[in-house]
Amino acid sequence: MLKSLEQDILNNISTNACCCNAFLNAIISITKEHIDENCLIVNCPLFLQDKFCSMLKQIAPNLTFTPHNQGLLIQGKSLIEMLTDLEIINFNNGTVELNNDYSENLLINECCKISYLKGVFLCVGKLYYNNDSLAKSNGYNLELTFKDYQLANNILKLMKSLNLNLKLTKRGHNIVLYSKDSQILVEFLVKLGAVNTAFELQNNLVIREIRNDANRKGNCFDANLNKTINASVEQVKAIDYIINNYGLDYLNDSLREIALLRLANPESTLSELQKLYSTNITRAGIKYKLDKILAIYKQIKK
Repeated sequence: MLKSLEQDILNNISTNACCCNAFLNAIISITKEHIDENCLIVNCPLFLQDKFCSMLKQIAPNLTFTPHNQGLLIQGKSLIEMLTDLEIINFNNGTVELNNDYSENLLINECCKISYLKGVFLCVGKLYYNNDSLAKSNGYNLELTFKDYQLANNILKLMKSLNLNLKLTKRGHNIVLYSKDSQILVEFLVKLGAVNTAFELQNNLVIREIRNDANRKGNCFDANLNKTINASVEQVKAIDYIINNYGLDYLNDSLREIALLRLANPESTLSELQKLYSTNITRAGIKYKLDKILAIYKQIKK
């Protein structure tokens, strides 16, 4: 599922210059291992490298890309210009300085914010859900893991501006943004353009809800059945005691009929006894008579 999600996002990267810059900025800012005037080394995921390199080539055609023990080595005459355009670095009195890992100037438009989030998620994000609709555990989990608290907090604010309310926690030396809310996961996927995965997750949620609703109704039925059986056992016990010790005539005419009906139909519900009664009577009337017999039994036992 994760592999198809990654491809789902990659297939929906905007071609607008501003969005491409935001996407590339996210990847470089998060995965850079080394940067100076001569080279850039990034350690972005392997599945992302082809897309990353081809997008960089479009804005800086003379860049070269070489495998490196720390990831991917990027060099070329236009390296400094490219890094400046992406607001990774700037010049201060002729010297190169690194900017903050989070550039608000590139994220003015909502489309750019979403493109930036796509880059962030592809680099440090994980999404898990159990697509087995019969599983007991929901297992919905979205996580983005960062080493820098300030960057994580800035991205948390960025998500809130897009109505995506994740939580922040510290895990070891890392800062994690996360959510276990299935609806937030769906909204997040839709924002990122991963419509196929969002549809799969939404379908999974619907199936689970139908199954859970059926279980709730089944449990309710079982509970009512047990309640009926328990009540019937208590009523039969009371009637047997009265008849065996005092005789059926101890009960008045009104109670005698319902006592005999209950003895003959110990598993019947109140509604079923109502239909068997000789005259018109409500379900509440049947219950009242049986409760009256129980009261007599308890009074005798005292």
